[in-house]
Amino acid sequence: MLKHLKRVEEEAVSPVIAVILLLAITVVLASVLYIIVSNLAQSSTKDVVYIGVVVETSGPNWTVRIVHAPTTLGTSRVELAVSYPNGTLALVPTPLSQYSGFIDTSPEGTLNAGDRILLPKSTYPIGSTIMLMDEDTIMCTQKLGD
Repeated sequence: MLKHLKRVEEEAVSPVIAVILLLAITVVLASVLYIIVSNLAQSSTKDVVYIGVVVETSGPNWTVRIVHAPTTLGTSRVELAVSYPNGTLALVPTPLSQYSGFIDTSPEGTLNAGDRILLPKSTYPIGSTIMLMDEDTIMCTQKLGD
């Protein structure tokens, strides 16, 4: 006896919808991968800025002459600190715009080649170290008398 086989049709996703779903998944994955790779390629560190100085002696003072500085550095952003030869801090970080021994040339308010910092030799002996820095980067260190 032959049984009548009844064909059971299962419903499935139509081929058009399946292709659209696969394309959408591919686009989303490609976008996520692109974002991850582009974020890794971007540099998260700041550009390093250096300040060039020459230390000279003039009478009772050390004269720290700026010979190179980026044009974008404001004197209120750049701080001066001095440590004694033994490493203890002699002058806490002080903005150049507030340091009485800072001589600002034009344009005022911007650190430029030709600006000078006067430091009394009686306060800061040979071997003391000056540091010029902003809020998170030391841009210059120089020993006095070297």
